[in-house]
Amino acid sequence: MKDKHFYTYLFLHAGIITLWVILDKMNKVITHDGTINLLSIAILLYYFNLLYLHVMASRQETTIFEYSWNILSISFIASLMYSSFSNLYACVFLFFELLLGIMIIKTNSSKGRIISFLFGSLAITMSFFNLKILSTITILLGIFLGIFIDYRYINLKQINILPITQTKAKYILVFIIPLFTVVFFCFGLSTLQINVFFQLIMLLFETFAIIHLDDMEDHYNELTKYYELTNYIANERDDFSRILHNDVIQDICAAKNLLSLRSPDINNTKVILSDLEVRVRNMMNFYSSNIFNGYSSWEHIEYIFTSIKKLYPDKNIFLDFNIDKESMIALKKYNNLNQTMQIIKELVNNIYKHANATFIYLEISLNEDDNIVITCENDGVKPGDIESIRSSKGGLLFLTLLIKGAGGNINYLENNGILTTIVVLGG
Repeated sequence: MKDKHFYTYLFLHAGIITLWVILDKMNKVITHDGTINLLSIAILLYYFNLLYLHVMASRQETTIFEYSWNILSISFIASLMYSSFSNLYACVFLFFELLLGIMIIKTNSSKGRIISFLFGSLAITMSFFNLKILSTITILLGIFLGIFIDYRYINLKQINILPITQTKAKYILVFIIPLFTVVFFCFGLSTLQINVFFQLIMLLFETFAIIHLDDMEDHYNELTKYYELTNYIANERDDFSRILHNDVIQDICAAKNLLSLRSPDINNTKVILSDLEVRVRNMMNFYSSNIFNGYSSWEHIEYIFTSIKKLYPDKNIFLDFNIDKESMIALKKYNNLNQTMQIIKELVNNIYKHANATFIYLEISLNEDDNIVITCENDGVKPGDIESIRSSKGGLLFLTLLIKGAGGNINYLENNGILTTIVVLGG
């Protein structure tokens, strides 16, 4: 699960930079250079820790308390840059801090988050006495202790704010830092202007890093799907080998034994081999993707349904379908007809294999964009099953990849125990 909250943090960082620039233009910035540097470094360190949390906990759900407290803490540090920061502003931050205190009592926050909250509350209290430096150090100490308690900084060496390898980042920093020093010296920039410049660089690095992490997660998810698909295919091969053993080899052995008797039992052998021929043909029809070539599209569907039914003789499911004339014409002209038939076969077979349905109704039509729409209804679903269906790592994953390969998409709707699957294929 991607932590979309970090994008809000990025907008907040951009807002802080804008605020500091406006304060500088209005001559409303504190004049003590040491405090300016400390506040700027505090923002950089806080964002580095947020980036670390994003990497460590991006697959965990961020609570409203954690999200709100991070925003409040960053805003508090940034506001200390205002030269006219007064007790009124401290009261506002204290009010929101009390609301979060009520929230933390009602939520199951981690020990580290509680420690960060307590140190942050102490920092806001110190601001009433104009202890800006001590407040900043206290709130930073709180986030460091909080992350250390929850994660121990175990993967700190793997975190890099630059979207490049760490070894190459070292060479870039060795070149960039002296260059910045010369530029700042030549232009005679003020302390705040220098820190704003560093904040801009940090914001740029954060943005690149988050985009890079999101891209890497998408790539990881794709690899995971193909890995799961490989396992699915391996399981299907195991099932097929069991079918060959139970339904083919055993009958062949039985026929062989009957023919090996002193008085060969020809009649029973014929019965066994005839039944075997029927079952093998059913398996051939089901597992072959080209067995229906040469037939019109709606006959394809009838043969598919017949072959699936014969594979599940113990299931009594009423199966019906409808296809309008426009769809018949479109399917005849459709370049990926075999792929469409494969999708229909997998869709119906998954219901037979996994659902306790009593009926299946399949409809093929065209939408306003002349795309093929396959709508399939069945009553073999319970409320809440849609999430497990979407996260399936078996046949449904294979079906989803088939549909995406045809340039389409699949959606599920559940109403009163009726599952409606809607597949829209590309043009």
